[in-house]
Amino acid sequence: MAEVTDDEGQRSTEVLLDWFHDAEDQLIVRIDRLGVVAGNRLGRTAITAGAGDVWARIPVEVTVVANAEERGRASGFPQLLVTGRDEDPATGQIREGDPDQPALWQEASDFVHGIWWLNLQSPEAAFIFHQRTGQPTLWRTYHAEKIIEMVVHVWMTEEFSRKGESQRPEFWAAHVAAMDRHRVRVVGQMWKQIEPYVATGNIPEEESELKINARAA
Repeated sequence: MAEVTDDEGQRSTEVLLDWFHDAEDQLIVRIDRLGVVAGNRLGRTAITAGAGDVWARIPVEVTVVANAEERGRASGFPQLLVTGRDEDPATGQIREGDPDQPALWQEASDFVHGIWWLNLQSPEAAFIFHQRTGQPTLWRTYHAEKIIEMVVHVWMTEEFSRKGESQRPEFWAAHVAAMDRHRVRVVGQMWKQIEPYVATGNIPEEESELKINARAA
């Protein structure tokens, strides 16, 4: 947690800041705008908060260690849930949307359960969602695109993680190129199965393994 002092001497911890860490491997941790750190790889780094020309003088040292009770991603096809409607398996409560998160959203706890969220508080998703009554095909097209994007993300994560700690950041560009090639292959195949849903809102029985959350429509 970072505490900010303004020119009048008032202190606050409710300020959105920028964060960076100094490890050579930038994939060791992930840091959100609130300063929540998620360990991604084993290693050590120093994290600093600030904004503009003003930065903390003393960084926070962070060490990511192995988790003896580590759980991997859930098996099976990933599932796309909808914020404001679906229950979060980690908390047992409805997951609310967050305008500061992307439209296709996954937290560390979601990874364990094999789920992603269609974040309806994202400006992009909110705009399309509000068109669903007058233009249902537009909404279903967007919904289907996010399902495909989710599948590509899952594939990318598994491919990039295959080498474990030996995978270096300099290979990221090559990995993104491989992802693009995979996207071209998988989008065509998935779209043939999703097209009836986009056109009519109905999911053929034989396509039910796609686990489209039709309640969003």
